[in-house]
Amino acid sequence: MIAKRIQGVEVLRVFAIFMVVLIHSTPEYTNSSGSNLAALILQSISRAGFISFFLISGYFALNEKIVSLKKYYYNRFVTIVIPFLLYAYIHYFMVHYDFGRAVNSLSGFFSINTLTDFLHAIIIGPAFNGSMFVSLHFWFIYWIVGAYAVAPFVGYIIQRIEPASRLKSIAFLLGVSWLHLYINRYFPNANIISIPFITDGWFVYFLIGGLLYGLDLNKYRKYALLFCVIGYILTIFLTWYNFAILSIYQAPYGIDINMVLCACGFFIIFQTLRENPLATWFARASKYTYGIYLTHVFMMYFVSGFTKTATSSEIANSVFTAVVAFTLAL
Repeated sequence: MIAKRIQGVEVLRVFAIFMVVLIHSTPEYTNSSGSNLAALILQSISRAGFISFFLISGYFALNEKIVSLKKYYYNRFVTIVIPFLLYAYIHYFMVHYDFGRAVNSLSGFFSINTLTDFLHAIIIGPAFNGSMFVSLHFWFIYWIVGAYAVAPFVGYIIQRIEPASRLKSIAFLLGVSWLHLYINRYFPNANIISIPFITDGWFVYFLIGGLLYGLDLNKYRKYALLFCVIGYILTIFLTWYNFAILSIYQAPYGIDINMVLCACGFFIIFQTLRENPLATWFARASKYTYGIYLTHVFMMYFVSGFTKTATSSEIANSVFTAVVAFTLAL
């Protein structure tokens, strides 16, 4: 385990989880939607904040000194899987029993049928979501469990890459990813020989996070805010351009250049953050971020009826909903 947690990175965890809540409280960008302004302004920044989780996870998990695989997997099971099952069961019950208002709620909570249906939903997972599934946003739990499962073996390789070669490795990963992403998106009929690449852009971010460890990011701090601004503006433009001009109904929220710039900019800003009382106060909340992730959608069910109509501004309502849900989940 990396012995000392970095205060700035812990503050980034808190920022990132708030961005996740904001994603779910903000309307998606759709063609000719009346809420597209809110989507452009808020989704464009919150999506980059969410990506910070992959960078943080890779930063620590891929540089952990593992002595015992048995202990490593046991600890991950206890800290990730067990809380997920507990919160997910409550979430499943509340959704399927009218938030506890159904006549048979009490008996339903302890029934074998509810338990077996829940286990069925968990086994199905988000890839085959339907009325049986718990909540679609739990896909991230499945992803992170898989990432941590292979982290000891991938980390063995990452840790043997010299700091001088890490930026080159990041550039290589991004170059290959962007080649496939943009050819397939903008030139779908191009007859170009395919080369091997990592299909999961989230895992590329995970690898980038691991490769960022050991680099002196202070050298790039003066450019970090510029990365964020350029990435944010590009996200707004490309989202509009893809939908309105090209009729490619695909928002640039993945391993796109704009997201890489903005997310990495966030990471550099927070990782190089100087210790101060305010940062210390925010960092204390980082230990609650997983619980917030597991419960925030459930909290949103309760408050959105009021918060989504609190003002005449959809942007203000989305932010207000995120703040209230975040606070209750905390």
